[in-house]
Amino acid sequence: MEWQNNEIPATVLIADDEFDMRFLLEKALTKHGFKTIVCEDGGEALEAFTQHKVDIVLLDVQMPGKNGFEVCNLLRQMSRERFIPIVMVTGLEDIQSIETAYEFGADDFITKPINWQILGHRIFYLLKGSRALNQVQEKEMRERALFRALPDSIIRVSVDAEVLDAHFTAVNHPLHFIFPGKSSRLASLLEGRGGEELEHQLSIFKKLGFVNNYDIEIKPAGEESKQIFESRVALSGESEYIFVIRDITKQRAAEERIRYLAFYDNLTGLPNRTFLEKELTRIINSGKRRGCFASLLFINVDKFSRINEGFGLEVGDSLLQAIANRLKDSLRNYDIAARSKPAVTSNITRFGGDEFAVVIENIYTHDVALRIARRVQESMSAPFHIHNIEMHIKMSIGVAFAPEDGETANHLIENADAAMRLSKKNGPGHVEFFSQDISETTKKRVALEAELRYAIGNQEFELYLQPKIALNGKPHLSAEALLRWNNRKLGKVPPDQFIPLAEDTGLILPISQWVVDEAARIVRMVSQQLGAQTSIAVNLSPQQFNNENFLIECLGNALAREKIDVSLLELEITEYVLLDDTSRTQRILECLKDMGFIIAIDDFGTGYSSLNYLSKFEVDALKIDRSFINSLDSERSQKLAKLIISIGHNLGMEVVAEGIETKDQLQFLTEEKCDYAQGYYFSRPLPLAEYIQYQRKKIASGK
Repeated sequence: MEWQNNEIPATVLIADDEFDMRFLLEKALTKHGFKTIVCEDGGEALEAFTQHKVDIVLLDVQMPGKNGFEVCNLLRQMSRERFIPIVMVTGLEDIQSIETAYEFGADDFITKPINWQILGHRIFYLLKGSRALNQVQEKEMRERALFRALPDSIIRVSVDAEVLDAHFTAVNHPLHFIFPGKSSRLASLLEGRGGEELEHQLSIFKKLGFVNNYDIEIKPAGEESKQIFESRVALSGESEYIFVIRDITKQRAAEERIRYLAFYDNLTGLPNRTFLEKELTRIINSGKRRGCFASLLFINVDKFSRINEGFGLEVGDSLLQAIANRLKDSLRNYDIAARSKPAVTSNITRFGGDEFAVVIENIYTHDVALRIARRVQESMSAPFHIHNIEMHIKMSIGVAFAPEDGETANHLIENADAAMRLSKKNGPGHVEFFSQDISETTKKRVALEAELRYAIGNQEFELYLQPKIALNGKPHLSAEALLRWNNRKLGKVPPDQFIPLAEDTGLILPISQWVVDEAARIVRMVSQQLGAQTSIAVNLSPQQFNNENFLIECLGNALAREKIDVSLLELEITEYVLLDDTSRTQRILECLKDMGFIIAIDDFGTGYSSLNYLSKFEVDALKIDRSFINSLDSERSQKLAKLIISIGHNLGMEVVAEGIETKDQLQFLTEEKCDYAQGYYFSRPLPLAEYIQYQRKKIASGK
C-alpha cells in the first residue's frame, strides 16, 4: 500500500472501552503498516489527539464518560485547519447510531462484526481521500493568502456582467461593496464609481478578445483629490471573467512629477529648454500652414554672475524666481492682433542659468516682437527687493523670426542667441534683431573657438617679452609676458580677438595655466643664461583670479616645478577685478602676498573708484595706463600722470608707465621719478630668443 511505502506511517487513533476490540483493531492495523494510538475512553482520546499528530480516528459509539458522538463533535471542532477522517464503530443493526454519527461530523462507519481482511484497505482509501481534500484546502488557503497579499482588487463576473465574487484589498477601498449574495450587475453595485466603465470594458473584450487597460477616476467622499485605478479584464473559464483592479494613484503622480521635471524648470516653475524645442517645432509648423510667423526672444540678465558671486546662490535663485514672476505678469493675456485673426500669444521658458526665452506666435509684422521686447525691458526697470537687498537689473534681448531666420527649432534658437550676444556687446539693455551679418560673425566665432581649443594642446601659443626699463637706476632685469597665438590655419591671431573669446567660453583658465607655467620656465631659463635674476610679469584674468583654489594651485605648482624665487614671478591684475567682492578679493590678495608675490595694478586710472580700492588693498605697484602716456603733450594729462606717480609713491608703491613711444614722454616721466617704463621707444614685445639677445647687448653696454 502507498501508506506502507511512506517514511512516516499514518497514525490511527483508536478509542474503545472493550479490551478485545482494542487489541484486534491494533493488531489488524499494525499488520497493514499503520501506527496506532490506543485509548480506553473518550476523555483519553481527546487528550491523545492534542498531543499527537493523528491522521485518522476510530471511535466506538458506546464508551463510558463521553460517548463516541460527543467525542466526534469535539474532535471536529479541534481539527478545523486540517481535515481528519473520523470513523464510528457501531453494531450492524444500529441504524439510528449511524445517522447520529453523520450529524455529529463522522465521515464513515464500520459495523460489527468487523471484516478484518478489508479493514486496512478501507482505512487506506479514507486516508487517501482525506489527503486529497487537505491538498485542495491547502491550495485554496495559499491562493487566498496570495489574494490578500496582492495590491489588486479582484471582481469575478458572469458573461452578462453579473457579479459572482469579489475581493478587495481593504474594506475602505473606494470600489468596495458588500456582495449581496444574489444576482447583481457591476453597473448597479458600482454606480457612479466606475461600474459603467467596467461593463463597457467587458463588452469590448467579448467582441475583440482583447482590450486595453482602463483608467477609472474616483473622488472618494470627503477627499479633495481623485484616486486613479487601472482595470484589466481576462477570461476565466468558459463563461466567467475577472477584473483585476489596481490603485495607480501614486504611480500616476510619480509619472506627472517625472514629466514635470522633464519639461519644467524646478526653480521658477517655467517650461524648460526641452519644452521650448518641442513647442517651437509645433509653432513653426503651424505658422507655415496659416501663413503667419513666430518670433523667439532670447533674454539674458546682464551681469547676473556678479549677483551670485557677491550675494550667494540663494539670493541669485530668489532673484531668478522674481524675474520669472515679473515676466509672466508682463506678458499675461497679451493680445494685440486684429479680432479677425488668432490672438497673439506668448510662452515663457527658462532656457538655463540666467537666460529666458519668449516664443510669440500668430504675428504678421516684426514690430510686434519689438513691442513685446520693450514691454519686457520696461517691466524690469523697477528695482527688485531680494532678502532686504535692492537690486536693479537690465536685460539684453536677441530676436529671431521663423521661418526666415530658422525653419527648425534649433536653428531659430541659435540665431536668437547670436542676436542676444550682439546686444550684450552693445551694452546693457539692448535689443538686437538677427541678421545675416550676425550669422557670419557667429560662424566665424564658432570656427575661432574650435581653433582655440586645438591651440591649447598643440603648442600654438607663445609668450613674447616686452622689456621693462628701470628709470631709478636700479640694476634690475624685468619684462612683461604677452601672449601670442600663431594658428595653423589663420596665422597670427591678434590678442584682442582671441582673449575675449577665451574669457566668454571659459578657455581662459587652461590658457592662463599655460601662461603661468611657461612664464615660470622662462624666468628660470633666462636667469641662467644671462647670469642675473630676471623677473617676468604675467597678467591674471578675472576668471583666474576669482577661482581662488585654481589660482593658488596653479602658481604653487609652477614655482615648485621650476624652483624659482616667488618674487621673480610678478602678478598683474586689472582694476575691474577689485570691484567684485571686497572680502573675497581681500582674502585672495592677502594669500598671494603671504606667498611672496609682487602684485601690480594694470591699466590704473581706467576703472571705477580707483582711490577707493587703493585704500583697501595692499599692492606693490601701479601701472599707468597708456592712454595717459599718449596724451602727455597736454597739461591736463601731465597733471594726472604726476598725481598718479605721487599717490603711488606716498603709498609705498613703485610706478610703471607703459606705452612710451617718444623721447619727450620718457624725459617727463624720468623727471617725475617714475620707477619703470616700457613701450616701443625701448622695444616692441620680443620672442624669447630675441629678448635674451636684447638683454645681453644692454648688459654688455653697461646700460
